[in-house]
Amino acid sequence: MTRATRNDVATDTLEEGLVTASRRRHYSVRLDGGEVVECVLKGRGTTLACGDRVRIARAAGGGSIEEVLPRTTLFYRSDEFKEKLIAANVTQVVGVVAPDIAVDEELINRWIVGAEAQACRFVLAANKADKPDFDALLERLRPFAALGYPVVPLSARRDVAPLLPFLGGQRTALIGQSGMGKSTILNAVAPDAMRMDSLAIARMLVDVNVGRSEVIRIFSGLTPAKIVEVVNCLNVVEMMMALQKMRARRRPGNQAHVTN
Repeated sequence: MTRATRNDVATDTLEEGLVTASRRRHYSVRLDGGEVVECVLKGRGTTLACGDRVRIARAAGGGSIEEVLPRTTLFYRSDEFKEKLIAANVTQVVGVVAPDIAVDEELINRWIVGAEAQACRFVLAANKADKPDFDALLERLRPFAALGYPVVPLSARRDVAPLLPFLGGQRTALIGQSGMGKSTILNAVAPDAMRMDSLAIARMLVDVNVGRSEVIRIFSGLTPAKIVEVVNCLNVVEMMMALQKMRARRRPGNQAHVTN
């Protein structure tokens, strides 16, 4: 999917980058040179997902997304009313399962169908190998291994090395039910943001000496579970301070003063 570049923007001034985070119509775009630019998406006819390649034009305080480059794959979920984009240009889907939570084999089949429909490799990560009933889990996963889908046993809290060979050179979407250990895996293999102490991140949110761009850069690498940990470190007043920093206005707001 592409969107035509606006006529008032010279194409030779546009810069290409990767969408790394989305917040409504606001997106973090990591340019090919490594810089992260906060961008807005003009118009209502275009939607983006993390993983999209885009071309942006510089603007005061950030940038605007002018063009979406063609996608190779697109994952989304939908019902009869609407659809929500999840990730674009994915090459691999890793489904995470664990023995202490009931494994929904029908759900695994749906993951496989979704991966195959987009011509992506599918891998099953059997997490929490230290649990006593782990062997029973592997037995339940044997039919998937027989179909040719790799089943990787690991204990993410101890060592994720068994999974690393499957991640190299791939753009991976990590999926699984709550409690399977996705955040633990990301803590071990993702950028430094996931390894930071939640209290330290919370303090950055309310520290006037820490800029919004730095906070956005860190939050772009956090999982929902990690964000909940950070918010739990804040009181109500601090939450409002954090909200003010994260939702910086692009133009001054109207003010009025009333004297009785």
